[in-house]
Amino acid sequence: MNIPYEYHKQVSIHKVMKIKKLKDYPKEAFPFEKLKSYGLTSVRSPRRIPDALRKELHKD
Repeated sequence: MNIPYEYHKQVSIHKVMKIKKLKDYPKEAFPFEKLKSYGLTSVRSPRRIPDALRKELHKD
């Protein structure tokens, strides 16, 4: 899929991805302090998620 992307003339972007939100969680369910306890230090992109946090997110 070719996704057009323009930013600044000095930035060359060769690949982008299209993402879709699958689920909403209440704000209080995963505060940043809790995410840090799973080893997350920042939330920037959908690269990788610790297994323990993945299991917590998929609890129903």
